[in-house]
Amino acid sequence: MLVRGDEPLDTTFERLLTEAPGDVRSRAQGLPYRLGLTHRPHGGWGDFASLEPICDLPLYVLDVMPRVGEETVAQFRFAHRAGGFHGLLIDRVADGQVTLDRDLRSVRTWLRRVRVAALATAIGDACEAERLVQRAERAFRAATALERRARSTGKLAVSEYVRIVSLKTAWLAGPTVALLRRGAADHLAAFERGYTLFMLGLQALDDGSDIAEDEALFGVSVPALLGVSPGAMRQAARVVTEHATSELGRAGFARFAAWSESRTRELRSPAGLLSALGGLALGERLAA
Repeated sequence: MLVRGDEPLDTTFERLLTEAPGDVRSRAQGLPYRLGLTHRPHGGWGDFASLEPICDLPLYVLDVMPRVGEETVAQFRFAHRAGGFHGLLIDRVADGQVTLDRDLRSVRTWLRRVRVAALATAIGDACEAERLVQRAERAFRAATALERRARSTGKLAVSEYVRIVSLKTAWLAGPTVALLRRGAADHLAAFERGYTLFMLGLQALDDGSDIAEDEALFGVSVPALLGVSPGAMRQAARVVTEHATSELGRAGFARFAAWSESRTRELRSPAGLLSALGGLALGERLAA
């Protein structure tokens, strides 16, 4: 399959469902609602994943590789989205927000197969695609193990938090990293740095906002583990996103940097003095 133009995530998934085995197709209907990604029974993936770089990250590296053909871009966009569908299912199960029953196991197996096949088509190597997906899965498992350890000990160092977020979100960038390796490998390190900071900003904002949900699920929030206030955590998200914008801009990822800059403006909000100062200090430590 290919993804072109401004096709919504839900259209991609509906097209994908038409090719699924009949039993899997019925089990995957309403999957976003089942995973808790939308509060509407007939809601879709777009209710949860609405940020453009999250939906179509490969488009945000084309500034540094202008010779990529339209077909190649369409293949990598589909590989990215297929990985997203599979990865979100895994993430929600790992967070305990959904129980992995027989139906979801079947859907997970199917989505993983689709993910590997899509990446194999994009990079032209089925064995390498399988290896890359396995590596992403190992990184995700390592991140969840670190999270469990932090919750059991009741504390989390800033450096450990950065490592957890980096490992836990690396899978989403897999197809885009493969695309860069194909034609702009010299930009790869800069992209990975900018992407990590960008995702760190998103995660810090979530962790500073989802206090009640995390306490209900895990008994403790991330700000509590880090020993900071929720307000400082949210302010730190802005600081980290500013660093992401700078890193991406310097590396030539103009479109990604412009989007990140607009995101930074959205994150500017009044804060108390202690939250502002704490957020600045925490943000600099996260971005170090």
